[in-house]
Amino acid sequence: MLKLICRREVSAAEYELAADHFYGGHAAADARSFRKLTDVVVQQLPGNPALGALAAEHQDILEQPDAAGEAWARHFIDRYVDGLSVETLFSQPVMVGYAPRIAGSPYDVAVEQIDGIAGWMMLYCVEGEGAIDTGMRRLTMQPGHVALFAPGAVMSYARAPACPVWGHYWVTFHAAQEWREWLDWPKAGPLLGYLRASSAQRSALEQAFALLFDNYSHAGSMKTELDHTLLELLILRCRQLVPLGAQTQVDMRVKRAQEFIEENFNRPFAIGDVATAAATSASSLARLFKQQTGATVLGWRDEKRMMHAARLLRSTNLPVSRIAAECGYEEAAFFTRTFKRLLGYTPRQYRQR
Repeated sequence: MLKLICRREVSAAEYELAADHFYGGHAAADARSFRKLTDVVVQQLPGNPALGALAAEHQDILEQPDAAGEAWARHFIDRYVDGLSVETLFSQPVMVGYAPRIAGSPYDVAVEQIDGIAGWMMLYCVEGEGAIDTGMRRLTMQPGHVALFAPGAVMSYARAPACPVWGHYWVTFHAAQEWREWLDWPKAGPLLGYLRASSAQRSALEQAFALLFDNYSHAGSMKTELDHTLLELLILRCRQLVPLGAQTQVDMRVKRAQEFIEENFNRPFAIGDVATAAATSASSLARLFKQQTGATVLGWRDEKRMMHAARLLRSTNLPVSRIAAECGYEEAAFFTRTFKRLLGYTPRQYRQR
């Protein structure tokens, strides 16, 4: 890893050793995925001052490797992981990997994306159990579960503490226009689709993930075109999990309410306004919305607002009062209290973090 950020040549055996360490000795094929990730890290080095500083600070170790003990190695790995930018994943048209998160291994860390992702991201659980945290809700991922994050989503994900391993595929991509309809999954929250594959459906789905992963991990002619084609196949396999008539299973009043919130989240409104747009009474909408989404109408609105606020806090220098107004809050103090209640930080703490 030090050789990589110092731009020194790394042997195939060293790549395998590093991958084995990070993945806890789980699945030899993961060395290919690990190498792909490191290739992207090297490409991004000019724009990553944290890793540049780490390389400059420790490059003398390359001339005196005996001076690097276990304590130094653990400290270096921690600094290296801290220096990696999650945004790096989303700078590529397609990235694919398999992550076996084993308790106690260096790879067993939470992945946080608090900036609002630039592209799409898909997670598929193969073994064990994982947890997705959007700040407003927490979802469990078990074998056969697939999560899809749309651009702008704010979330983190990690191995569930009670389970010793969480093995999952992850895919990040930019969606072609013709895929957008296929990516309209049942919603578990704003910008979060969620599907469950039955035992009979898992084989075809996992084969689609494996084909994409295998092609992505190998260089070859027409590789980019095949990545695109196999990703499309995967998206279609996932779309097959959406039950026939799923659009009619979601009450149209709830769908109209969600569309109203999507279009108007950044202006003040009450549940009565949403009910009017959904052509129903406020009491009927409240019952149906909670029943079908697990959230209240205004809770769904607040999730959407917080995602927008998080993106503005991270990517702009706008004052908190202006961001509050941009998200539909008339009072900055109320916005601050809501933000802290849902995300655990005040807006200023979040921006500093």
